[in-house]
Amino acid sequence: MSATQAHPKGLYLLFATEMWERFSYYGNRALLALFMISALSFDKHFTSALYGQYTGLVFLTPLIGGYIADRYWGNQRSILVGGLLMAAGQFSLFFASTFYTNLALALPFFYSGLGLICLGNGFF
Repeated sequence: MSATQAHPKGLYLLFATEMWERFSYYGNRALLALFMISALSFDKHFTSALYGQYTGLVFLTPLIGGYIADRYWGNQRSILVGGLLMAAGQFSLFFASTFYTNLALALPFFYSGLGLICLGNGFF
């Protein structure tokens, strides 16, 4: 490729998509254990187990999401659905942090947020 040629059009979309997907996952990872222990008052052992399950599912769900994308939906629909699911998961975690003093409200938002992020990541 010479200096006058531009990057392919799809490269910019790929970069933006991967950037936000990684920001969503790794941004959560940085504060997830701290939030579970400090705000939700989870035990350290339970926090460690849940963190490991969350990480494992984030890396396992692309197998299912890739199968659905290849067989049924295609790349564009899968990426769109994955992005929407991850956004819904982030908003759900936001509401969990807003209501952390009331665990009856915070816990459903927290668990559904983690689940939505796992599913959304799977479609990427």
